[in-house]
Amino acid sequence: MKKLLVVLFLVIGAMFSTISPLAEEKAEVVEIEDEQTPEAYRRKNEQDLIVKFAIFSGFVIVVGAIVISYRNKKAFNLYATEMNDDGSFTITVRSREIKKMIQNPDDVHVIIRRGSCIFLKKLDFSNTKLTKNDDLFVAVVNRKSIIEFIYKDESLVVDGEKIQSSTVK
Repeated sequence: MKKLLVVLFLVIGAMFSTISPLAEEKAEVVEIEDEQTPEAYRRKNEQDLIVKFAIFSGFVIVVGAIVISYRNKKAFNLYATEMNDDGSFTITVRSREIKKMIQNPDDVHVIIRRGSCIFLKKLDFSNTKLTKNDDLFVAVVNRKSIIEFIYKDESLVVDGEKIQSSTVK
């Protein structure tokens, strides 16, 4: 990420250094006694300033979007929910930070806040070949269950009532 930001700063710096000499044309300076600065020359500088401001604003927006998308990566993702015949739900939880979880298995916690939960699959920390497309947890929950998956300071709360209202039968 730091390398990307450095490269973006270098590209923008190179753009500013190449744009400003191209934008400035050698204009004849006509001395007018009534005015201190010719009106035409003043407008040209304002246009250059507006172009530079637009380029800088675009750069800030691009860098901001990259930083925001980088920060929005969650530790857990509720990958799939399926309704079972008895009214319970099968949930599948995945993670983008699975390699970090394998290195620090003591930081991964599951807390059942309310109701019941049956785990069909749990993360095997001895398997080092897991990827972000592998399931961490597959569990069956009912509509009264609240389960919290915690990794360090991030958590995913699964509420059975919300799943029931969002799942189509």
